[in-house]
Amino acid sequence: MPLFDARRFSQSLLRLLSLALLVTVAAHSAQGQAAPQVTRQVDVGAVTPLKGSVHPLVRKGAAADLGAVPDSTPTGRITLLLKRPQAQEQALQQFLSDVHSQGSPSYHKWLTPAQFGQQFGLADSDMTAVTSWLESQGLKVEKVSAGKSAIQFSGTAGQVGAALKTSLHKYSLNGEIHHSNSSELQIPTALSSVIAAVGPLNDFHPKPLSHLLGSAEFNPQNHKLKPQFTLSVADFDLGLAPEDLATQYDIQPAYSQGITGAGQTIGIINDTNIDLSLVAAYRKLFKLDANPSNPNLPQVVIDGNDPGVNGDSIEAYLDVELSGAIAPQATVRLYTAAGNDYSDGLSLAVTRAVEDDAASVLSLSFGGCEAFNVPFGNVFYNNEWEQAAAQGQTVMVSSGDAGSAGCDLAGSEFAEFGRQVNGLGSTPWNISVGGTDFYYPGGLNTVFNFWSQTNDNKNGSLLQSLPEQPWDNSIYGKNLGNLDEVGGGGGGQSACAIPGAGKDPLNGIVVVLSGVDTTLDCAQYTGYPKPAWQTGPGVPADGVRDLPDISLFAANGDNGSSYVTCEEPGDCSGDVPGTTQLQVTQIGGTSASTPVFAGVMALVNQKYGPQGQANTVLYPLAQRVPAVFHDITVGSNNVPCSSTTALSIECVPDATGGTSSIGGWSATPGYDLASGLGSVDVSKLISNWGTVSFQGTRTTLSASSRNFVHGQSVNLNASVLGSNGIPTGNVALVTTLPQYASTGLGTIALNTEGHGALTTNQLPGGTYSLTAQYGGDARYSGSQSEPVSFSISPERSVLRPTTDAETLTYPNGVATVTDLGPIKNGATYPYGTVFFVDLQVAGARESASTVGTPATGSTTLLDRGIPISTNPIDVTGSSSYSNLALPIGQHSLQYVYSGDSSYLPTAQSSAGPLNFTVVRAPSLITPNLTAPVSIMVGGNIVFEVLVSGTGGGVPPTGQVTFTAGNLPPQVVTLRPQIGGGFEQGSGVSYAAAYFANIPAGSYTIKASYPGDQNWGPSVSAGEDLTVAGVSPLLPSFPRITVSSAGTGPIQPTTPLTATITVSGGSGATIAPTGEFALVDEGTLIGEGVLVPSSSGATATGQISFRGASLYGGVNELWVLYIGDANYQDAFSPLTTYTENGNDFTLIATTQNVNIRSGESGVAFLELQGLNNFSGGVNLSCKVTGGPSGNKELPSCLVPPTAIVQTLRPSTSIVLLNTEVFGRRSSAIPAGTYTAVITGTTGAATHDVSVPIVVQGDSSRR
Repeated sequence: MPLFDARRFSQSLLRLLSLALLVTVAAHSAQGQAAPQVTRQVDVGAVTPLKGSVHPLVRKGAAADLGAVPDSTPTGRITLLLKRPQAQEQALQQFLSDVHSQGSPSYHKWLTPAQFGQQFGLADSDMTAVTSWLESQGLKVEKVSAGKSAIQFSGTAGQVGAALKTSLHKYSLNGEIHHSNSSELQIPTALSSVIAAVGPLNDFHPKPLSHLLGSAEFNPQNHKLKPQFTLSVADFDLGLAPEDLATQYDIQPAYSQGITGAGQTIGIINDTNIDLSLVAAYRKLFKLDANPSNPNLPQVVIDGNDPGVNGDSIEAYLDVELSGAIAPQATVRLYTAAGNDYSDGLSLAVTRAVEDDAASVLSLSFGGCEAFNVPFGNVFYNNEWEQAAAQGQTVMVSSGDAGSAGCDLAGSEFAEFGRQVNGLGSTPWNISVGGTDFYYPGGLNTVFNFWSQTNDNKNGSLLQSLPEQPWDNSIYGKNLGNLDEVGGGGGGQSACAIPGAGKDPLNGIVVVLSGVDTTLDCAQYTGYPKPAWQTGPGVPADGVRDLPDISLFAANGDNGSSYVTCEEPGDCSGDVPGTTQLQVTQIGGTSASTPVFAGVMALVNQKYGPQGQANTVLYPLAQRVPAVFHDITVGSNNVPCSSTTALSIECVPDATGGTSSIGGWSATPGYDLASGLGSVDVSKLISNWGTVSFQGTRTTLSASSRNFVHGQSVNLNASVLGSNGIPTGNVALVTTLPQYASTGLGTIALNTEGHGALTTNQLPGGTYSLTAQYGGDARYSGSQSEPVSFSISPERSVLRPTTDAETLTYPNGVATVTDLGPIKNGATYPYGTVFFVDLQVAGARESASTVGTPATGSTTLLDRGIPISTNPIDVTGSSSYSNLALPIGQHSLQYVYSGDSSYLPTAQSSAGPLNFTVVRAPSLITPNLTAPVSIMVGGNIVFEVLVSGTGGGVPPTGQVTFTAGNLPPQVVTLRPQIGGGFEQGSGVSYAAAYFANIPAGSYTIKASYPGDQNWGPSVSAGEDLTVAGVSPLLPSFPRITVSSAGTGPIQPTTPLTATITVSGGSGATIAPTGEFALVDEGTLIGEGVLVPSSSGATATGQISFRGASLYGGVNELWVLYIGDANYQDAFSPLTTYTENGNDFTLIATTQNVNIRSGESGVAFLELQGLNNFSGGVNLSCKVTGGPSGNKELPSCLVPPTAIVQTLRPSTSIVLLNTEVFGRRSSAIPAGTYTAVITGTTGAATHDVSVPIVVQGDSSRR
């Protein structure tokens, strides 16, 4: 059979020879552009959050926040992912089905990136709207993808933070410094229909999946390896040469036919550069080139800045060497790009490889589990691989190296996160490549039945194909050695990838990571739906994408074998010092099996042309010609776990006792989740690839009723007819409703006659069409029914609330949560109680234990008839209101649902109004002195107290009065204490008094607090102070000054220096000596030793520290000098020092308030600290405007203090009242007013305005 040339030449030739292709292209072009989705002017003040846009390790508190980076920090290129219009998404899915279906006019008529963007991308006006917004924020648009899937932009941390309403921070996690946005990104609401995600905006990047064993000495005379590392199997080390792979997977017959990858291009994706001389040495060592002086070396394609040769080069060398070894005459392109703290070089390289459209095979050997990859990562890789499939590119991605524990670190002792998968390769559009190891049923004594003890002239020594098992380095592998670790070929079920009602075990589980309570939650995400091609014996009927698809050798030595590569300087070309041996590198991982299969696909493509998503052939081929695959039936990818670890999800004791595992997947006949379809016989794969053809089918769909009320049952009947037989499998129910575009509405199983029926009450409401889509089986091609139109009217709905109340206290500085249970009608709760309300929307006829079609829209929570918050409904049909901090007074919670096409609006709750009262809570004064203190006459002392609420809430405000016997009382204003062991809502304030030159006597120092609107009064227990005796020593006088090493606001990383000066006072001539301690509001900053001055009675000392040692906002510092042989000990006066500029943002999230005269309304404010400012912002409000000459204005009530922090925004409520108290008949006149809310910290002041539209008196309606 003639061989294909390069794919672009092939496509050009076909265009000249095939009229059908011209017609097809014309038909595609005729689809035209998408309808514009941006239909209103972009208002940067009206924003919508991108949910889940904070990395889980930041959002969930595992990483310690080190504060904001300087605004001038460059971000590098950031990717903005675009959201495809629904009509284009449906058209794309149909095209992808057609282009992979034999018999379709579009079969293998691949698109270019420009054609892809023209047919399935956004309208040009939408693209302009997004780029114009970015540029209006001072950001630079670097690149717009031809496929209209993404826009790359860059700027500074300050510009990006301002545009996306966030702050870019530095974090510490497990001893590593990381970077991330600190709060959810917000985009203009006008653009929310076209922006899917922005990212990654962090450096928690995917990791390479190679497993380096180390260097070894290779003797070219006797072909033996001498490892420079500990062997798992003593004195047994068999490194794989390319010729060994050709023996194991029967590649030599293809080479004999001239199938060597000639004319094909393999794209390797990485984020590093390489030294091509090492690749040349590899190819020379294993004699891969006919002319060693002119080796077929990789081409390096750098997108943007050169990343240089970095730590990921181990992966890059492995990938380019192995893929080029399997397809020795193919062109290998290494796509790479440089990232930084907020941009990902790997994702930039992915986009370049897809947009270049030069490589028909792409290979990626990196990993990041689905649960930690939402939403940006999963959306990004699904979109990129989807476009690649439409362009005819076949994408290989490693399944992972932690066995069935895809979220755990390979090499760990125990798995903690349960069964998970690699999110970079769990999409329906890539081939997931797993890993195998060799299997010796007869044990170590049979090894050399398969291996020669000397190599041939190409350094190969494998005599025959070996049995295989899933690669598993744990006790569950059938291995000669025992590394006993979490390591092996990844595999399992997609579970946390796309929006949906999730069932992943990482759901609502609270664990401690890095000493912080962390909630892992995949409840809002589900797995990718099972692709139509993923069928056959052994494929689970689980409804989701299963991994891997195929597996090849990936082991790293547990059975004495691994890959031999050239990675380190001197590898493969230089003698080991003092010997005649060559230095090589030994390595393993699914990052090795992946480029190997990329090389295999290049051989397939040489004969058959580009294949796109080649799984559409692999799965039918496994059923029709099973001999193509080495079915793996022994072993598993199970890994150990332990109940003693911080997290032990899905960890169960083994039946044999003594050990526990997460119950990974076993290898079984046919497909399995440990090895997929198995490994391959390449010669048979190539010779049988073209034999897979499919007979046509016709699918029909009918319904017992098309017009009914939501919640009523309907019978759906589907049939698939084929010639000379009966099609098998399922049909998918596909709808035009956008919320079900990615998941569909379920499936109907076909019986032995090709028919299927489903009785359901789960069809969503609305007017839409439903189509039955058959994906095909090993014999029959897919087909789609004619659409069936439905008009389903909404049913009555009811709200089912679930409530909870909690208090947060800080005994001994440790956060303690007390769960008070469900909110009770008629109950009284102390101020500071935090309330939670979850509202589930259901049909009025549904039982309490069932929920039908998930509702959409929003709910509103009202308190005494006043709306306090409106939240969107999530994918489970519910909305949650968390951490509700309600003010003093009576409360009556009610709920309203907006309604959608399935459910009518309702204010009906299954529980009715929830009435309760919040009362003033007790306060507590805790002094820092807890034991009797004695000082000399004339001495001084600093007395500190913390005033706290017993149940959280805002910190107490007002003043504390300090008394000490007959000494003059001191009245000190409280300051919120944020930082250290305290967080927002901890309800802790600080005050200190400095008593100087105290006369003789016995004193009891007390602090009294009169309370405020939230907290009751309190008095501290008396602290005894005895002042007696005249010291023979001289008095001393300490003072403090603090200076910064930098300029601008003080941040946690800013170096600071405190200079302490101690003088002897008037008449003193001797310089003080000795030690001192620097204290900030009760916290020791550091200790130092005085250095006497060269003359006079003065000495100085310094303590260096960083801003992180201080509390947020204003600090009160003092020094205790311990004295020496000449001078008394002494306290310094209190010194006020501001850690940062106390600046903050203040925005109104309510655009305007429309109310009738005599009624009340609310507006919402959002505040967030800048430059790591955390503390109190004093709020005030005034109203202006109204009709000319009017003297009656609406009243405006705001909390006196709002507590803000940098990590996340805080919300405050503005209560607007138009009732004229005492003169009900005299209503506020109709008109337009303006409420001006002012926030100030003393150092910074900001105003925000909220328009108020007052309509006619409600009493006269």
